[in-house]
Amino acid sequence: MVVGGPNDGCWHWTGAVSRGYGHFYVPSAKKVVLAHRWIYEFMVRDIPEGLDLDHTCHNTALWCRRHYGATCLHRRCVMWLHAEPVTRAVNSFRGERWNRFVTH
Repeated sequence: MVVGGPNDGCWHWTGAVSRGYGHFYVPSAKKVVLAHRWIYEFMVRDIPEGLDLDHTCHNTALWCRRHYGATCLHRRCVMWLHAEPVTRAVNSFRGERWNRFVTH
């Protein structure tokens, strides 16, 4: 359920999406999980309590300035190498750097 991105090495989730993020239902756990978080934990390690996963591919992609919020394709990226556990404050700060490029 993933497809490569625009030459950025991203693996974009092609399954169900909510608020821009890929997700799927895990019957054994009886819950919906975010695809990028599940794949990170499967491939790397558990995400420490209280941390968000920052999509580092978004932070370096100049073409993404016009894709903001739920329409940003980086929210669909499930490439575990493009994810970094950080505090909510750090994740917000990194995202806000791009907000100054958004126009009405």
